Amino acid sequence: STPQNSTPQNSTPQNSTPPSVNRPALARRKPPLDGVTVVEAATIIAAPFAAALLADLGARVIKFEPAEGDPFRGMAPGWGAARVNTGKECIGLDLKQPAAQEIARKLVAKADIFIHNYRPGVPERLGLGYPQLSAANPGLVYISANGYGAAGPGALRPSTHPIPGAALGGVLHQIGGQPETRTMTLAELRETARRLMRANDVNPDPNTSLVICSAALIGLQAQRRLGVGQAIFVDMFGANAYANFDDALRYPGKPPRISPDREGFGLNPLWRLYRCAEGWVFLAIGNPYDWQRFVSVLGEIGGMGAISSTGATGDNSNGWLARTFAEVRNGGAEAVAALEAVFATARASDWEARLAVQGVGCVRADSGLPEHFLLNDPHAQAEELMLSARHGEWGSYLRHGAQVVFHGTPGVYRGTSLHGEHTGSLLSELGLGAAEVEVLRQAGTVI
Repeated sequence: STPQNSTPQNSTPQNSTPPSVNRPALARRKPPLDGVTVVEAATIIAAPFAAALLADLGARVIKFEPAEGDPFRGMAPGWGAARVNTGKECIGLDLKQPAAQEIARKLVAKADIFIHNYRPGVPERLGLGYPQLSAANPGLVYISANGYGAAGPGALRPSTHPIPGAALGGVLHQIGGQPETRTMTLAELRETARRLMRANDVNPDPNTSLVICSAALIGLQAQRRLGVGQAIFVDMFGANAYANFDDALRYPGKPPRISPDREGFGLNPLWRLYRCAEGWVFLAIGNPYDWQRFVSVLGEIGGMGAISSTGATGDNSNGWLARTFAEVRNGGAEAVAALEAVFATARASDWEARLAVQGVGCVRADSGLPEHFLLNDPHAQAEELMLSARHGEWGSYLRHGAQVVFHGTPGVYRGTSLHGEHTGSLLSELGLGAAEVEVLRQAGTVI
């Protein structure tokens, strides 16, 4: 979205050194969701990541996994699973066996929230439907999260991460419109497929995760207000329609959604990537005040001459830089060419140093991959975007830090458990002795 900055024209520019944050000293209290128990029976990303977010806020999360484990553990090689399963107690259950179903029901009977991503009908066959679980636990917040929802004609279809992204048009928006329909060479087909895959790589599952997490918290609040639980249904199409709200909205005269150009450089001349003498910058000018600051900086360093040399302007008083913000933003190829000539006169790091200190959105865009920023950048370190945790096989490792910082009631940021790591301790809580647990292991009921 385009920021709407209401800063007056003559206001003091942003300083490159942020002010210190003076937080009052508070005694450390329990995490926000301390005392809340969540049971999760889900795989891959959308629902497991939602449960992991609840775990980060202090909830106790118990994860049911099939005999072979969550299949995400075996993908690439378990790094994604380590993120979406942080802070959980993992028990392996063969829920096709009645004895395992009974164990699952006993664990859910003590829970506040149950999250699953089964297709309709499967929970009931496993003894984990809402009527079955709520009979023993009337306060249960029961969340069904699947691909197409429970009511439509696609209810029984399998759905994975790429499907809602493709169906709701997020992919096409990211790549600047429909792919070429002409006959393409093999190399062109591969490049088109690569762009489609990368454009759909980030959003659909995490979008759904945030909606599931929010639904769980709202359901918990409703339960505490009304004294009873309820069944809540989340589907990936609805969740991603919410996230892609630009197109989930219609009214007479609505302008078309603005998409990136075909090269993926940006939305308009003032919201775009530019190649510099060395490296690339991303320019983000979203209002007239920032445009005036940009013009002022160029005037101070002689950037106007570079623009005039493109043939796009006349003298300084009537030239290209004197045009209004709206004219430049809508200037198309002419404006792009003029700004390309400007940025080609200096290095990306120099442009960032000159413009950012004046409050103009301009940052180097090619200084490193995301992991370099997360691991090495002073800002990432100061904000603790990465935290140390422990993994049963890797030992000490770095995981993502807090997504939301609660100063008075800080979260809990634990590592990832192995498949079945807590089977014994959870069964012990249910009153089973070591001999009984061994019998269940031998029968393949638990792992």
